[in-house]
Amino acid sequence: FFSSRRRHTRSLCDWSSDVCSSDLGFPISEVLASPRCRTVEVAKLAFGDYKLAEEVRGGAVTQQPVERYAPLVEWFRQGPGKGRNRVIVSHGNPFYATAGAPYLAEGEAAVVKPLGKDFEVIARVRWDGWAALVDYQPT
Repeated sequence: FFSSRRRHTRSLCDWSSDVCSSDLGFPISEVLASPRCRTVEVAKLAFGDYKLAEEVRGGAVTQQPVERYAPLVEWFRQGPGKGRNRVIVSHGNPFYATAGAPYLAEGEAAVVKPLGKDFEVIARVRWDGWAALVDYQPT
């Protein structure tokens, strides 16, 4: 789940593209993007193919999950399937509304583990953390 902001778009796209196309074992099966300009730009530059998803478009900021994000919550709970990864390029407020605090920073990504009836945020990568992942050598 990427929070998209203009200031870090180019760096984020370069690094995330390198990470996801490397030998780190992060195969991407689907990229969903909010239909707003910056999120579409990030999805296109970082991942190439993407689908527009109105379900992940930003809305009013709230700490309680709202009905408009029910599909997003379900995607988090169920995941894309074993051995697959779904990338969602969106805004900070849908993530905050579904996963709670803290808010995703500009250009930050969250890794969500599906648990069936729930989900867990297991990692967060700030915009400046992508460079370290590109240089990472799996053992």
